[in-house]
Amino acid sequence: MRRPLLGMAALLSTIVLLGTAYSSLNSLALDTSLYPSPSRTAYFAQKTNIFNQYFVKLAWLHTSLIYLPHLFTTPSPSRFIPHLWSYVISTAFWAIFTTWFFGRGLGDRIIELSGGKCVIALPTNWGLDRDKVQEMMALVPASVGASLLSSTLDATTSSLAETANSAPHDDNLYLAVPSSFCTSQAALTPKSAPDIFSILSALPFPQSVYNDSERPTLAIPRPRWFRGHDISGHVFILVLSSLLLTRRLLPTWRRWMGAGDVVAADKGRAQSPVLQLGNEQLRARIHAVATVLGTALLVLWLWMTLMTATYFHNPQEKISGLVLGLTTAYLVDVFTPSISISPSETSAVPRTKSSLSPTLDENGARRGDDGLVQSSEADAAGTEGGKDKVE
Repeated sequence: MRRPLLGMAALLSTIVLLGTAYSSLNSLALDTSLYPSPSRTAYFAQKTNIFNQYFVKLAWLHTSLIYLPHLFTTPSPSRFIPHLWSYVISTAFWAIFTTWFFGRGLGDRIIELSGGKCVIALPTNWGLDRDKVQEMMALVPASVGASLLSSTLDATTSSLAETANSAPHDDNLYLAVPSSFCTSQAALTPKSAPDIFSILSALPFPQSVYNDSERPTLAIPRPRWFRGHDISGHVFILVLSSLLLTRRLLPTWRRWMGAGDVVAADKGRAQSPVLQLGNEQLRARIHAVATVLGTALLVLWLWMTLMTATYFHNPQEKISGLVLGLTTAYLVDVFTPSISISPSETSAVPRTKSSLSPTLDENGARRGDDGLVQSSEADAAGTEGGKDKVE
């Protein structure tokens, strides 16, 4: 990993470690197994805060909306292919963790393999008695059918009792359901899960509260993972997005500060997809806006990384999210080509007269021009004179 990216990786690691330490010392972190989430006074401790709902949960979308316009308006063609590869590889790793890994996403598989269960919480306003529910569940195989239960519902009397008794700080009853419901995140309906609703409709609602015609409607929350090792997906995606944006924006930052690379100008060659349209002013404006917005987004990602480390997940889950994000960024760096694959693109690195004289272009030497990179007409003349003497 290159030095600037190592600096950003160190900053992200420091943020996560400090946030985790502060959270542990002050008991601020939320156990993501709690269902429903308790209300908390700190704005960023609430899952419903606007930055979490509309930015972090859509982090890869926002990162892409900045990254791609900035990439396609780059004035440096030699950087286009490597940075495009970085985005494609990063997107593939993001999809593997969140969406698909030979079926379910890697994150879901880790939760289940570490003992997590997909559950639904039976709403407390149903007024259910814990003991009576457990007694009824013992009768489910006889009333519903053992084969039907085993093929469609991963809940048994013991799993229901264990889940209910292990739920911290709440009085919900939890019903284990097939893990596919957590993977799809689809709402349970009588049509999608008829056997589950058959069990729910037979629950012993207290007659003193409800008559048969007044039973509450079976509007239940979406299934969620309970327990297991829930790697902090937010830390993972924020770390990966921050490093990807840093890689993309760094050359522009350097140019704006006057310490960056000098882009070689070849008048006969289009330098970016937008430049092919012949509108340099449009390209420059889009590139500048994307840089400003990307910088602001990067600052937001760093802040939300700190908020996630402070208010959510246990220390192990946050650290594993950090390690996964850093490892993914390292693999992206390894698999990304470091130079342009186009032989017509010139170097973007400024060269001085003093540095040119000993520089050899091996490909040029094979062509028969000795590979010497000329810095001036005088140097060229001197070289030609030397060649005449040798010959």
